[in-house]
Amino acid sequence: MAEKKDAGEKVSLDLGALLDGVKQTRVEVKVCLDGTIVDNVVAAYDALDYIPEDAEVQSITDLDPTEAAKEAVREALTEMEDASIVFTLRSLSSAEMSTLRAKVTREVKVPKNASQDERDIILEERTQKMYEAFLSRSIIKVVNGEAEKTGVSLDEVRRLREDLHEWQWEKLCTGFNSAQTRVKALEETLADPSFRRSRPLD
Repeated sequence: MAEKKDAGEKVSLDLGALLDGVKQTRVEVKVCLDGTIVDNVVAAYDALDYIPEDAEVQSITDLDPTEAAKEAVREALTEMEDASIVFTLRSLSSAEMSTLRAKVTREVKVPKNASQDERDIILEERTQKMYEAFLSRSIIKVVNGEAEKTGVSLDEVRRLREDLHEWQWEKLCTGFNSAQTRVKALEETLADPSFRRSRPLD
């Protein structure tokens, strides 16, 4: 029970605690850890893309080849959805991103005498390392059925990058980008001179 305050006594305000309780921009990303299931989805889409133009229905009980391929895609997607776990990502502040970006840039250096091909490879690795760092701070919750985990470590994110199907890793990175884009859109709105929160409504 909260302690009663005497009349006129000031109550301290913990601004930091209030700010910690404010929900940041968040997005949820469903990721399938089973690479075989993801491969099945990719294969189903490939089969849909490469149906011969002269493909015909073999019997009156068979589906049209295109419809059959679409149904196979739907079934593969349903299987992947059922096998997926949910990652909740929060947006990062500019200060957080700058700190992480500087750290990764120091760790993954591009030699001055590197060829263009070598530079491209190193810069791509730097980009992926940055996503590892960003996601280790951005992922605030992972849910798998009734099981739930709060936050992830950098080592766990590195394991995700190593073990996930490339498509699923890209989904996580895209989810992070989405959270940051929403924040950017809000910042641009607030910076717009025409935006006036104090203006009375007509």
